[in-house]
Amino acid sequence: MHWSKVAILKNVNFDSRVVNVFGMEVKKFSDLNLYLKGFEIESIGNQAVRKAQEENRKKGIPLVYSVDGKIYYELADGTITTDSPFKTDKG
Repeated sequence: MHWSKVAILKNVNFDSRVVNVFGMEVKKFSDLNLYLKGFEIESIGNQAVRKAQEENRKKGIPLVYSVDGKIYYELADGTITTDSPFKTDKG
């Protein structure tokens, strides 16, 4: 769990209907534990992504990212490109 997020949430005014958390407006939940569970799930997801990225780098499999709707590929040597390295069968 990311404790700085917990500290920030403990200072959030839970009396309002909408709270601003890290620049995002979100609906208020009356139970702080819902926020904490959400951060726990986010942390698990982030760990899984980092593990998958590490495994793919070791196998030489390009990583694929989307930034503002544009697709980028990170090749095994660290090069970032918009040209797909994946072969397609056209025939």
